[in-house]
Amino acid sequence: MKAGSLARALSCAFALLQLPVEAAAAPKKEASKDAKKEARPAAKDAYAGVVKPVAPVDLLRNLKFALDHHLLLTDSFYEEKNLQRFFGNERTRWYRLPRPFIRSGKLQGFGGVFAPSGDGMAVDVLYKYIVQGTQEKRRAMIGLDVVRDARATAETVVSVFGIEGHVVDPAAQDAPGRAQPLTPGNHPVGNKVLSYDFDGSASKGSLNVMINGDGSIANIIVTEEEKLWSLAPLVASPKQAAESPR
Repeated sequence: MKAGSLARALSCAFALLQLPVEAAAAPKKEASKDAKKEARPAAKDAYAGVVKPVAPVDLLRNLKFALDHHLLLTDSFYEEKNLQRFFGNERTRWYRLPRPFIRSGKLQGFGGVFAPSGDGMAVDVLYKYIVQGTQEKRRAMIGLDVVRDARATAETVVSVFGIEGHVVDPAAQDAPGRAQPLTPGNHPVGNKVLSYDFDGSASKGSLNVMINGDGSIANIIVTEEEKLWSLAPLVASPKQAAESPR
């Protein structure tokens, strides 16, 4: 895949739109004496300043807050009240899975965040412990299939996450060019992915936003994973450990 400078790709668009970019270009790296403490912050401090979103830009700000503070790797993040606080959804559906260390579900009801048809949008959530023997580490992935909304565009993403990312062309590995765009439009980053990395001392995360040809957001994939293995207190038996995902 080809990756280019996000600043270069969007410079013309910003010049035309005179779009202000928030001072949040790169994720802050704070020194931490205890790596595990950084990955799993105290619950009482974790959600300070988080406001239930009423527009797409609010949801993007909450995603950035979660990545900056490593909240995707905390159990409390997946409590229904906290999911609703971050995503603005009305209901959460959890799947029944046979494996003990996986939590998977779907968030629904986004009519108050995305207009006009936000209620048809859904967010997939996967949170799991990867267990090997007596060791474990946490991994999370959140996928948002976004409904068309004039307030959810490439410029909205950059206004929150800044220009210190990369533009990735999903088709570049297959051919040097493309006969026609995947979706209509001629936006500077249309049919490409805006990609951001979040690298902390204890975990690494990413945010990838697929942009439609007209510049609107198509989908968002957020991931985070602990870098180090730790003793697995959840391992109840060798059988459970063997059945856990690898």
